[in-house]
Amino acid sequence: MASYQDGTGKNWFVNLVTAGTDNDLTVAATDFATKYVATVGDVSKAEYQLTKIYAAITVFKATGVEYKPLVYSESTGMFSINVNGLNNLIALLVGVLGNPIENQQNIDNIKTAFQTIVNAVNSITSSTEKLGAKALLQALGLLYVESVPSAGGGIIVPGTGAGTSTPGTSTGESGTQQPSQPVQTAQPSTLSDVVSNLDAAISQGKLDQIDDIINVLPTVLSAEKDADKAVSGLSQALEKIASVLNKISNVTEIKSIVSGLTNAINVVASNIEKQSVSTVEKTLKLENLKFETAGLLLKAYEAVAVTPLKAEEATKVTFKVSANDVTTAISRANEMVSAAQKITNATLKKSLNFIGFSVAINANTNKEVSVLLEKDAIDKIKNDSKITNILVVTPVASIAVPTSIINADNVEIKIKPVQVSNALSQAVEVNVVVGGKAQEKFDKTVVLVLKLSNKIADESKVAVYRVVDDKTEIVPGIYVSTTNSFLVERKSLSTYYVGSYNKTYSDVDSKAWYYKNIQLVSAKGITNGYPDGTFRPNSNVTRAEFAKMVVETFQFDTAGQAVSKFEDVKESDWFYPYVATLYNLGIINGRSETKFAPNEPVTREEMAKMISLALSKAGKVSISAIPTLSFADEPEIAGWAKKYVAVVVENGIMEGRGNSVFAPKANATRAEVATVIVRALVK
Repeated sequence: MASYQDGTGKNWFVNLVTAGTDNDLTVAATDFATKYVATVGDVSKAEYQLTKIYAAITVFKATGVEYKPLVYSESTGMFSINVNGLNNLIALLVGVLGNPIENQQNIDNIKTAFQTIVNAVNSITSSTEKLGAKALLQALGLLYVESVPSAGGGIIVPGTGAGTSTPGTSTGESGTQQPSQPVQTAQPSTLSDVVSNLDAAISQGKLDQIDDIINVLPTVLSAEKDADKAVSGLSQALEKIASVLNKISNVTEIKSIVSGLTNAINVVASNIEKQSVSTVEKTLKLENLKFETAGLLLKAYEAVAVTPLKAEEATKVTFKVSANDVTTAISRANEMVSAAQKITNATLKKSLNFIGFSVAINANTNKEVSVLLEKDAIDKIKNDSKITNILVVTPVASIAVPTSIINADNVEIKIKPVQVSNALSQAVEVNVVVGGKAQEKFDKTVVLVLKLSNKIADESKVAVYRVVDDKTEIVPGIYVSTTNSFLVERKSLSTYYVGSYNKTYSDVDSKAWYYKNIQLVSAKGITNGYPDGTFRPNSNVTRAEFAKMVVETFQFDTAGQAVSKFEDVKESDWFYPYVATLYNLGIINGRSETKFAPNEPVTREEMAKMISLALSKAGKVSISAIPTLSFADEPEIAGWAKKYVAVVVENGIMEGRGNSVFAPKANATRAEVATVIVRALVK
């Protein structure tokens, strides 16, 4: 209706049905029929289709509330999908229309069509037009109206009586569908109550109950005095909801759930901030919650991803993204981002950076995937400055490609399953082709989401593997329990998968304070032990060794890097590309004008400077004015190093050695460096 009659006179339909004469209506009907026949191309075909449409409308109007696919809330002025009603209607129409719905794809297409209607009518800004849309949908028999709250506080749904639940169905003894009753749950007052109610709603398929349960969660979390218990309870809720979010077809409902969880996340972040713990411990908790929040947003995007037209071959499926697909994806992204942007904690706000504002494409197949963006879709993306990524979602892996790579009229994103024995995730070969040319490097990081087959108990026992030129190496990745997957940020693509990692060191005691950090930094491929099976945690780290660790941690590009300033750094040295890279980035200088001193131990204040500047180059921290340092040995910190020490301390990357001293001139041990690297990885 929005485009009918070229969209001229936005209120034409409302005016026609409310004030038009019989002649006006006849003229409009004739015009509509003429244009419909022209669109279809054949009178007989148009008559057949319109007969079926009339039959469908007859069915819609004759059904009760439990079969209405759409709902309008008078309290919010918004339209949404009635999931149970839509499912009931589909089951009913199978027999009535004489055209059985044969597979899940057809059902999904019907649901997508109704979601398109919801998105369109919710985007109407004119109140008169919105009432016209409401009247039309009611006349077609597609809509029921939720009245404003009654005096008793419930929502009155026509034909159902008071209550907040939307109608559902159940199968009686006769096999016919009958309206079902909502899950009877007590108002949750503890975290265990919330989790139990979620379990009940999910196990009984009452996904429309989730929103009500989540709305109570912030209050329950606020009452929880133990911040660690609050984190644990929130994590359980996030994992449970993430596992079923893509089964909810109503975008408005998904947004509401994300919004409720965002409120809960804010409460937990506030609880963490109030804890009487060290800056390092507080920072790590918030950084971990940041990734879980990113996982939630990723799941939300997956749930609302648009499914384009596809062409299926024996081993490959090609999805062609149209401008209309992009328009729909932008509308849905607006909903998800607006909910997530309510995050108040500065650390957690960074969770939005991983997926950003994405055009989410659903490539739901286990075959090789090719997602094609042709010129009209690309133009649509280029014309919207909000869009930061193209997110391609598959059952085994997802990829978020920055829109900055689009500099041609055609783009192809490929995800190809590869067989790797004993992998914990599906190995995938990923590639991006722009203007017919495969991209070897990107100006911004591509985010890979490698989905695991089963939950893991210890992140240090698994690793992300990259295969390039028939060589396998370990690369950094962050495990996110909400999505049971690894987030991997890369600036070049190849084949990736998650596999087991079982290396231990003979001189690293499992009870030592540095044990977990050494295991993690090894599993991230940043540093390794010695050939004799030791790690030597108390040994010093040389400046050259640390230069390599920094480059590997932040994935700085070493290709073509050169430096001639230092007489003790030769092109034949193993550390040459790492020193050259950091020097050219302005992260390191020599210990004199001509010497780098690669084999000398790196000091703690030197480490503070290199890590601070690397984090700044990666856009993760800012180097601000020098704050007051509270270390007893603050006068011993070199003037050039004070602001860098402040940055790493304030950001929970480094701390003192005890007795309120920083020990700036002391050499950094391998255990200390491993710990600093692990903390830097999660920034």
